[in-house]
Amino acid sequence: MTILLSTDDTEALCSMSEAIESLEHSYKLLAEADAVYRPRSDMVVPLKPGEDYWLATMEGAIRSLGVAAIRLRSDRYVEQVKDGKRSAIKWAKEPGLYCGLLIVYSTQTAEPLAIVCDGYLQVMRVAATSALAGKYLARPESSVLGIIGAGFQARSHARAYAALFPLTEIRLYARSYDKGAEAAAELTEELGITVKAVHTAFEAVSGCDIVATCTTAQDPVLDASWIDPGTYVSCIRYYKEIGCANDGVFDVYAAHPPEYGWQAYRAGTPEDWAQGSEGGDLYHGQTLPESAVALHDVVGGLVNGRTDDQQRTVFNNHAGMGTQFAALGKLVHDRALEQGIGRNLPTEWFLQDITT
Repeated sequence: MTILLSTDDTEALCSMSEAIESLEHSYKLLAEADAVYRPRSDMVVPLKPGEDYWLATMEGAIRSLGVAAIRLRSDRYVEQVKDGKRSAIKWAKEPGLYCGLLIVYSTQTAEPLAIVCDGYLQVMRVAATSALAGKYLARPESSVLGIIGAGFQARSHARAYAALFPLTEIRLYARSYDKGAEAAAELTEELGITVKAVHTAFEAVSGCDIVATCTTAQDPVLDASWIDPGTYVSCIRYYKEIGCANDGVFDVYAAHPPEYGWQAYRAGTPEDWAQGSEGGDLYHGQTLPESAVALHDVVGGLVNGRTDDQQRTVFNNHAGMGTQFAALGKLVHDRALEQGIGRNLPTEWFLQDITT
């Protein structure tokens, strides 16, 4: 049977701590050449100034786990100005709804094992990877976390760091103070940690052990001069949230593999592309510093992470890798079988007697 899993199903099947552990194992396997990925690929259709349609795919396989996976995302992508700042939103059908699917295959039989609505796993795998990188790049005793952002990713990052570090305080800054205060109140109750909304990004960052930028911003939200010695920073959109002009402040810079790449294939003419909402390469015209190290090499022990308590470290957590979805897809598939969660679909529906 092939299992169909909803976002609610996956939330019941995988905790944040389990996701971090699963991803750590997958990164070690990648360092050991037991896993493979293909760079994220986007097809972009410019629609009008500041608006595109995107179809994005990411693939990965892990030999020892016996799975391969593809993640597909279908988005309308719109730039907007909110609270005086440029940002971007994406949606499917209507704002507030999204369309992301994860298909997990067996590498032994080549049949589909699971079809997963990926919303919960998608947000979790980004935050879990930021926290995993922090295990190697942050000081273990880190207790104060500063977050810029108040949406899905910001909240998930709070959960991820709380699962791995002895946090006693979280500061949260959002362009809308009311939205930040709402998120802070909910996280305080959920995590049992004091989470307070602040009025400026500087207040959120200054004096923190860990800083996480979790925004859809189109302009920088973090000034590198605010980052104290010994701080670890994770960014989900480094090229926008900080920018390469600040690379020099960091003693250790980790990212997904520098050769990873990301190609956006675009319909229309160069004039059409200029009207679209995003650039066409992974780092949007920016290049990684020569000193950048790949996260899987750090996790696999092939290169050093933090070696000094005074180092400023950063993880450029942009785009991600298909192996993340292979690992988490395998985890929720196996748990679903054990617990009888999900809808069973006849595998025969997805097989045929005509060659592919």
